[in-house]
Amino acid sequence: MPLLDCRHGQGVCCLLLSQRAQTNISEFGADEYVKFLDGLQRMNVAPTAEWTAEFFRTSADKIVQTARRDEVTAIVSFVGRLGMQPTPEWLATITAAAIDRVAQRDTLQVAEYRRLLVGLASLGWRPNPQQLQMIVDKSYPLLQLPTTQVHDLVEIAWSLAQWETPMPQQWTQVFCDRMTRQRRFIRPGQLGSLLYSLAYLRAPPRPDQIDYLLQDLRIQFDDATCDDLANVAMALVQFQFTPRDSYMDDFLITIKMKLSTCSATGLQNLQSALPAMGSGVRLNEVVREAVSRYEALMAQQQVGGEAAVDAADQQQYEAQQYEAVAAAEAEQQAEQQPVA
Repeated sequence: MPLLDCRHGQGVCCLLLSQRAQTNISEFGADEYVKFLDGLQRMNVAPTAEWTAEFFRTSADKIVQTARRDEVTAIVSFVGRLGMQPTPEWLATITAAAIDRVAQRDTLQVAEYRRLLVGLASLGWRPNPQQLQMIVDKSYPLLQLPTTQVHDLVEIAWSLAQWETPMPQQWTQVFCDRMTRQRRFIRPGQLGSLLYSLAYLRAPPRPDQIDYLLQDLRIQFDDATCDDLANVAMALVQFQFTPRDSYMDDFLITIKMKLSTCSATGLQNLQSALPAMGSGVRLNEVVREAVSRYEALMAQQQVGGEAAVDAADQQQYEAQQYEAVAAAEAEQQAEQQPVA
């Protein structure tokens, strides 16, 4: 049975193939699964359909029985990031074990908590009210740790937003306080994601916190994509927050300069958000151009098929993901630098 789909012929992938080809996957324990899935992700190699089917058929009970600390969380994260589609039986067994382990832990590492939430949300799992309450309760001490970084906040908010359940006021206050303290390290793409997620969670920052975040964004306008700014605009409308006129002028000028690179989704967001943020010659001009560009993309879809527009949106998404990963890696490297 082939274990990996080596489409790119990486030498290290072939080496892994030769090392594992004789191995019976059903004999793996939780630690071996973690190492193997980690290797797949690091090489950006997709498991074959046969390997995936065998994994979901045989691994759940063995993982639960042999996991020691955070292996279950790690496996959930890797499965989600690799785009694997678990069977209902595997998902029920593993998620129950992961949630139980988190509930029983007095202390958690923020990375473990973040990976668990991202993995569960990516797999399409939805918590019941009791599970969601436990997840939210576990977040409070983590959000107040000085070691909690921007990429942690981005992924925690994104994961919770997938469940579209309003957050309690206490959570909103704790999360937004931490976000505001980290604001000088927030990249434009991260801010767009954070505010968009908070809008879904009905967890608006205070007006003064939004103002701080927007001022820091202003310094980074050149680095922002049009889609980043469209996400910010959509969130501001949900928060019923209108920036000052001078800020809006710079905001609109920046958007207009970047409209040619905006995805169809971003153009739709601009069409929806900008008219709700005010009026004026410049705003109306940007809206008209966004509408025109969106209609042109829709015409392109009719000629080239939906895949043409999807491909453009995917390219924009991958660029944003690359920026987010690069920012997270930069933060992690900064954390590892010795203090002078």
